[in-house]
Amino acid sequence: MFILSFLPLIVILALLFGLAKVPNYIGGNVMKWLIAGYVAVLFGAIMTYQLIPASEAEPRTPFSDYDDPEMTIFEAIEEDRLEEFEAFVHQRWSFPYDRQDEAFSIRSSSHDYVEYNVFFIEKEEDDGVIDVAYYASDFMINGYPIEDERLHPSLDLIGDELLVRNPDSVEITIAMEEPEFVIRQFFYDQEGFFSGGFGSYTYYENTLVVYVPVDTEIEEGMNVYLIED
Repeated sequence: MFILSFLPLIVILALLFGLAKVPNYIGGNVMKWLIAGYVAVLFGAIMTYQLIPASEAEPRTPFSDYDDPEMTIFEAIEEDRLEEFEAFVHQRWSFPYDRQDEAFSIRSSSHDYVEYNVFFIEKEEDDGVIDVAYYASDFMINGYPIEDERLHPSLDLIGDELLVRNPDSVEITIAMEEPEFVIRQFFYDQEGFFSGGFGSYTYYENTLVVYVPVDTEIEEGMNVYLIED
């Protein structure tokens, strides 16, 4: 693939070398200088593109700096340092809760189980309120975060059941700027859209932390974690 990037230049040099042997009376000398001028402009454009920085560019987030809250939130809960994850909190809910005879449960409106990891934390008192915090990491494309509130779930408390409604499908159009052909033909970008691929992307991770009144019985289920002292 690296050799293919230089294929146009190889072809031009081959033509230049061949035309150098063509007699002047059929225009070989003129064509030789035209191609030589094109090659000079080509290299000048490449050098200009590399040496002159863009006037304004939105910074990319290196994937090495990407923090997945779902991978460490359990440790944060265990070590009582959830406040360090406030940057990942996208929404909070509070529901008045009248304790019933059945165990408190959580379910999805569209699946047999809740797709998010759910952590239940018991409060120190019975304040009659269910508090929920929604944590989400960024959905990133080529190092740029994509944030849209339509991607967040909605919650409702119905009796002893917390209902999680998943967001509808959202169509997002992404415009990517790419170098002109005069530059692109000499560079192979494995991550860029102009390389023929779809770029690099990471899915965001979702976590629900549910604070329940003391002595609330929780129904176990897939992706449901009970945090005990």
